[in-house]
Amino acid sequence: SHSPLSLDLYVADAMTGRIQRKLISTAADPHFDSLQFISSAGAWDPTGRRLAIAAIREGEPVIAIYNVDNGDREREIALGEGIDEVFHPAWSPDGRQIAFSGLGGGYSDLWVVDLESTNVRKLTTDAFADLQPSWSPDGRRLVFATDRFSSSLEALEFGEYELGVIDVASGRATRLPTFDGAGHNSPQWTRDNNIYFIAYPEGIPDVFRVSA
Repeated sequence: SHSPLSLDLYVADAMTGRIQRKLISTAADPHFDSLQFISSAGAWDPTGRRLAIAAIREGEPVIAIYNVDNGDREREIALGEGIDEVFHPAWSPDGRQIAFSGLGGGYSDLWVVDLESTNVRKLTTDAFADLQPSWSPDGRRLVFATDRFSSSLEALEFGEYELGVIDVASGRATRLPTFDGAGHNSPQWTRDNNIYFIAYPEGIPDVFRVSA
């Protein structure tokens, strides 16, 4: 990166580390105000040829989709009112939807955008923090980090982030039993139906696995 206000995005070979292509330079290309990459990440489509990233353009959040083979920006999806910033995009296994955590009015909720219709649907609507969604292999559920099971809004008591699972069709969220009183983050739902995550049961971060 060139400065705290500029961020470049590259594609590199995961095996060798060799840089293959620069996708974006916010210093050289004024198309985006900023990329939402500092506390987030991009999402690969199931083919591994397209990358979805969250960005701000003209003060509004968008999801931009890049072809990593040639560096072209294939499309850009404006997310509309009610969303100020976008974090943690996650591409569905069938390639038809992208889930993300959207910040609006000071609250973070889970959203899903349909890539064909560009319809944006809100999955959670509350004052709890819902972050880092990851799709189940069948595309029906999301695992995510949340404080909804450990915090009390009435008592203004805020607990650690735990893991939740939400049904995408109904919006029903349930707690995924793991550790009590320990922080959790970065859940990843794998094709063999395991969920890997980072937790702090002994005060230091370690990687754990739970069967879904």
